Amino acid sequence: SQAILRHKTAISDYAMAPDGKRLVFLAKDEQPKAEKDAKKAGYNAKVYEEQPRPTKVWAVALTDGQAGEKAKASELAVEGSVSYVHYSPDGKTLLLAVAPTPRIDDYYMKRALVIVDASSGKKLGSFDRKGKLGSAAFSPSGDKVAVIAATNMPHLIDPALLRPGRFDRLLYIPLPADPKDRTEILRVTTKKMPLAPDVDSRTIA
Repeated sequence: SQAILRHKTAISDYAMAPDGKRLVFLAKDEQPKAEKDAKKAGYNAKVYEEQPRPTKVWAVALTDGQAGEKAKASELAVEGSVSYVHYSPDGKTLLLAVAPTPRIDDYYMKRALVIVDASSGKKLGSFDRKGKLGSAAFSPSGDKVAVIAATNMPHLIDPALLRPGRFDRLLYIPLPADPKDRTEILRVTTKKMPLAPDVDSRTIA
């Protein structure tokens, strides 16, 4: 493996155009100078979500799979904070998962799927929904988008979303009948969560 691009901040996701001539990636702006100066002066308090920086979409042209030493990534004009990027099969559009702000609540509950022009970032369409948004991708033909999402309020789903050309069907996946399987789901989903000593996954399941 070899590095094809270095950016001034951490890259959280990326996608390469089908023809290999363009790379798009997600990254935040650099930390403001005032914040850097304050940190150097000894201010190191951790205040979460006080001034969150949105994650933006950047693009760079590639030559023989490389960006070149002097290549400069340009920002696409996408409003909001982007957490996912995927190229369409023809390379003309991008599928993005976008939240209105970088705040954690917006990430989990207010993200929408947005289709933009791959060159300019101009918004071409969107799929808004209530509840948590999972993975999404274009179909091989590029005329459909597959989405994995979840909600505990199916009655709030707008019937218009189920019209032809939008969300064609809903798949209901019930909880496993076996308590052991439900316990395993709880174990996996709470693996990184701090739980009180008296929390018993088997009882909850």
